[in-house]
Amino acid sequence: MHRSTPSQPNGSWYEIRVQGRLDSRWAAWLDGMTLDPEGDGITLIRGPVIDQPALHGLLARLRDLGVPLISVTPADPVPDPSPSRSHTTTGDIMTQATTQAPIGAAGMTDQPNASPPRAHEAGQDPRDTLAVTQTVYGSPEALALSRRPRPIPEAGEVLIEVHATSANARDWHIMRGEPRVARLLDPTTFGRRGPRIPIRGTDLAGIVEAVGHGVERWKVGDRVFGEGTGTFAQHAVARADRLAAIPSGTNFEDAGAAPLAATTASLCVDAADPAQGSSILINGASGGVGTFAIQFAKAKGLHVTAVVSTRNLAQAERLGADRVIDYTTDAVIGEDTYDVVIDLVGNLRLRQLRRLLRPEGALVLSGGGVSGKGRFVGPLKLLIWAQLHSRFSGLRVYLPQAEPETDGLEHIAALMAAGKVTPVIDRRFDLEHAADAIEYLENEHARAKVVITVTHI
Repeated sequence: MHRSTPSQPNGSWYEIRVQGRLDSRWAAWLDGMTLDPEGDGITLIRGPVIDQPALHGLLARLRDLGVPLISVTPADPVPDPSPSRSHTTTGDIMTQATTQAPIGAAGMTDQPNASPPRAHEAGQDPRDTLAVTQTVYGSPEALALSRRPRPIPEAGEVLIEVHATSANARDWHIMRGEPRVARLLDPTTFGRRGPRIPIRGTDLAGIVEAVGHGVERWKVGDRVFGEGTGTFAQHAVARADRLAAIPSGTNFEDAGAAPLAATTASLCVDAADPAQGSSILINGASGGVGTFAIQFAKAKGLHVTAVVSTRNLAQAERLGADRVIDYTTDAVIGEDTYDVVIDLVGNLRLRQLRRLLRPEGALVLSGGGVSGKGRFVGPLKLLIWAQLHSRFSGLRVYLPQAEPETDGLEHIAALMAAGKVTPVIDRRFDLEHAADAIEYLENEHARAKVVITVTHI
């Protein structure tokens, strides 16, 4: 057995266990930590780490080696022959060692001038997670189900075992890289040839599996919903302040349908601060945001006119719309005017939308765009033109930007618990068919929400 002597005299001590055989030749590359083989192909890495950034750097190097991470445990400088392991930490992550699956894994990559030992010569690592990924912009065919390293939450983040997520227009916009001007306006989301984040999805509902440093609000086992990163997966991370507890009696599918769409709808209805009894027209009232918007507007005591197609008339009435316009047979623009107009489609010109407003009325614009049309500018043309026009005409224009946060999500949860807001689900797909879910959302004018369920074996 080969041992190396720790070279760092200061810092907190840690015991890091990985699945795989590492010997002393890796000690220098791992900051002089000791490396001891244990049973079942496990290697114990032990020694001092100066601070948390250094610890995360060390863990990143282990991921580069391709050895799956089992646990990271604070340790005493003097080895304890029978250390207590009632809790383990992965980086700054606290989990219950006896009940939670180990966290962290990575694909094998060869290092220069060396042949690192492989943890698994064949088979699948149970610490990986399944995720829907893409590397280049394109149609749903660009999406692939693949095994990825299970993410590790940073400070202020939470790792969630995802049970349900939902598809939004945002997902196909990013998948296709459209409108193309967005690649210039939002380089943090859009790369030159593909999305910055390779895993699609932002909505999620599931169970907290681990929490990062500084997270006190959530604990392992909590049922939560909200916005995360790369949520078309079995596991995803989310900021702790973008989650809320799933209300009692609400299942994962309903909760997973709500975050982005319900938050957008709530912001759109509240944007102009309409008084009770005000009239509001919702153009695109049958989609994910629209079905929530009808319900939020009714909860505020507004008189709701919903614009939908023939097949969605009954649905809009069932959700509480006071009047329904079938745009396939009736004119949307007529003699009637409204205190607030919410346009979720982007199929009307600004002058047409103005004709729908009363003199002191307000226009709320959100989303819109059709896949394959307006690929360069898309709905941004209307949004930009409306903003410019409002500066000179006095037109009240609102462009809500939805970012689900705990306070807003708790408001949504309270309305769901009270039965005032109910997510409407059109179709359900499993994770393996997430590409079909996106295609359906793009091409079939989905009625309400399209949910993706995630199974765990």
